[in-house]
Amino acid sequence: AAACVLGPISVPLPFSLVPISACTLVFYLFSYLLRARDCVAACIVYMLLGIVGLPVFSGFRSGIAVFAGPTGGYLVGYLFLCILCPLAINRYPERRLLHAAAMTVSTVLLYALGTIWYSLYAQIGFGAALTAAVLPFLPGDAVKILIALFIGPILRRAVLKTESSQEHRI
Repeated sequence: AAACVLGPISVPLPFSLVPISACTLVFYLFSYLLRARDCVAACIVYMLLGIVGLPVFSGFRSGIAVFAGPTGGYLVGYLFLCILCPLAINRYPERRLLHAAAMTVSTVLLYALGTIWYSLYAQIGFGAALTAAVLPFLPGDAVKILIALFIGPILRRAVLKTESSQEHRI
């Protein structure tokens, strides 16, 4: 639900076909709340909802054409976040430096897939695609990682505390 609510909210950039979106932050935070398989399932459900016509992608877009467009590789790249980040966070819940590393590595993989996809779509070289579709996003994604590193553990503790208190009532 969070991805569907925040995913469409985006800021278009005049020099790029890729807008700024909150989705990476959503998936970073999911990583604190879900196991890898559940995070991947949530990501797939988000993508399927967009494919079938719900306007959940950036700019309130939807449909399979979004995957064939310039941002398709970034959408698929969210799966890297949903695999690597929860694995690191769930295995080492108190090691935020490792969480930051997992978020950084998964974001690099997302960027790599997205940039290759973007360069093929826009019929431009990889360097030009990096300039248009990665470099402008680095500061924002660094901020999103910092936000997730701060808020994620708080959300995780709250959810675990709630789950623990519910188990005691049963």
